[in-house]
Amino acid sequence: MLDYNLSKEDMFYAKQFSELIKFPTVTRSGSENFAKMREKYKELCPLVWQNCEFTLLEEDVVILKWKGKSSDKPLVLMGHQDVVPAVGGEWTDPPFSGVIKDGKIWGRGTGDDKNSVYITMRAAEELMEQGFVPEQDIYLSYSDSEEQFGYGVENAKKWYVENEIKPNLVIDDFFAISRSN
Repeated sequence: MLDYNLSKEDMFYAKQFSELIKFPTVTRSGSENFAKMREKYKELCPLVWQNCEFTLLEEDVVILKWKGKSSDKPLVLMGHQDVVPAVGGEWTDPPFSGVIKDGKIWGRGTGDDKNSVYITMRAAEELMEQGFVPEQDIYLSYSDSEEQFGYGVENAKKWYVENEIKPNLVIDDFFAISRSN
């Protein structure tokens, strides 16, 4: 559960985000729920999926390339779609319910890390609605296995190397920031 202190204006975002919480994208649980969540993202952020080059790596690693004015110093915004299993704990509502009540969104992934994935994709969608073109290419890079062993990140890293993409700045989970230079 993450307390968002929702206003009426924020309900649009809260309702969209709560829809994403309903997908039990537990690490190594198979691709079905990840694929369903991708379809929901395509519905919620259609411009991102229309305007970005989409790559799906082994398992369910998603990379969306938003072409900028230049490819010299690309930015990578990372997050992960997977969650840990919802075993035990004191859940007042089912862990994949996405219930909105008392100004809070309840469910597995609200704080780690479906929020980062939604925020970056929603921001890109709204910027695209305004006709914004970034100065540099932006890669939205979403792993499927951060919660256990992180093999998805390794798959993404390998893809960036193979495609000779050298990020100038990488922001991961909005907690770790790395800069090459």
